[in-house]
Amino acid sequence: MHKRNPNKYTSSHVSNKILLGEPNASSSTSKKSTSSTSIRPRSSPRNKLWKLYKKFFSCFISTCCLVLLYLYQSSLQHDAAPKTNDAKKRRPCRVILENAIDYHHEVIESVVRRFPLPWHTFNCTTSKPIIYDFALFQNRFPDRILFTIGEKPKHLNQTEFWGWKQYFEHSLQYTTVNRLENADAGKSTSAQTFAYYNDLVTENEYEQSPNGPADAIIDISCGIDKMFISRLENDKRAFCLLHGHVPELDSMEYVRNKTCWISPMFPDDYCSFLPIDLPVVTDNNPKDDENPKRGLRVCAPGGGGRKQQSIVDMFSRIPYQEHDVKLTILTRRIQSPAAKLSKKLGIDNLITFLYEKDFVKFSKLVSQCDIYLPMTDPKTRPAHFRTGVPGGGKSLTGAIPQILAYELASVMHVELEKIYHNYLTSPVEVYAEETVESRAAALTRMVVALSKENVVKASFISMNSASKE
Repeated sequence: MHKRNPNKYTSSHVSNKILLGEPNASSSTSKKSTSSTSIRPRSSPRNKLWKLYKKFFSCFISTCCLVLLYLYQSSLQHDAAPKTNDAKKRRPCRVILENAIDYHHEVIESVVRRFPLPWHTFNCTTSKPIIYDFALFQNRFPDRILFTIGEKPKHLNQTEFWGWKQYFEHSLQYTTVNRLENADAGKSTSAQTFAYYNDLVTENEYEQSPNGPADAIIDISCGIDKMFISRLENDKRAFCLLHGHVPELDSMEYVRNKTCWISPMFPDDYCSFLPIDLPVVTDNNPKDDENPKRGLRVCAPGGGGRKQQSIVDMFSRIPYQEHDVKLTILTRRIQSPAAKLSKKLGIDNLITFLYEKDFVKFSKLVSQCDIYLPMTDPKTRPAHFRTGVPGGGKSLTGAIPQILAYELASVMHVELEKIYHNYLTSPVEVYAEETVESRAAALTRMVVALSKENVVKASFISMNSASKE
């Protein structure tokens, strides 16, 4: 059995008291311990240094924080300046419009001004006018005239492309216009962008160009085949303008977000706009108010033989003689049955079959119409309505942009008017049945109304002329 040493913990305890600086620690130690241990009083220089260090430590930390904060802010300002300069040095964005067919040229200006693109993902700047080049089919392949409507042209200058090319070179090329994508989307116009109409290009100029490679390529005639879906999936630069509903895209969000429709019949989260940017007509217009006695001109598009016959039959049922009305059928092909019917009815001298390939001349002729009939109803052309047909539908009828752009009075099916009601700004007369009689009755109401308006205008002009004399 071991005896507990009474001094086993005493020395260590005393030592702890000495090291901690307790005032009475020396009284319990032996002289040997006292002589071998150095006790530091509180007023020693080392303690003073420690107090001084603690006093100024917080000030030192605060100063360091302020210095670091200053350096951080300086670095942010330094980084911001180069970004601004980089934006000025970066090249303007470049977009190429493609077309694989010899029509749809009337949508080009609207695509330039209204088709939204994810500009923030491109390595370019929109602070400068966006450069637009045009790789239209006949420009890329002038020896291959394909995908036309009507009689196939034998030469390049007989194509519809040729008429648009002349319009482009005389009225659009090297001009800058403001873009309208923010206005269409209901966004603020603070980030206004501009478009520059540059040049007609070929495929070897997609990458090799003084303006840099193309940032986006928009096909303005998508939907001819389903190959465009694969292209949109695999080519990040590819975008698409669709003219009708493609059911496959309803479940393909990524592809759908690279697509726009020229129809208002899609949900709000689908990109869509109306292509109403048509040539501005500046020449003297026979529809001018200064010439209200010239009679009325009714215009109707019609390519098929039955449709042209139906238009002629409808016209024969209105009071055309009483109100001095003439009819123009806009077509790419004159159908002999319709011509024979007009002659049989004795009204062939009042009817003109018009096929004008020149883009500007055609626009002027349309702008001079007093009344425009789209000739589109759910029975004969279901693809142009919301219900559509299996595998399609919700397509725009080409008459609507012309009616809106040139503010033409119109006669249309009641269901068609419902679709475009919020866009129509000129007088509209509707019919509910898909019959010749129903259309003729609606056209008669519009003719009578405009004739009365012209009589008032003629009287007003005569009074003014007499007062001046």
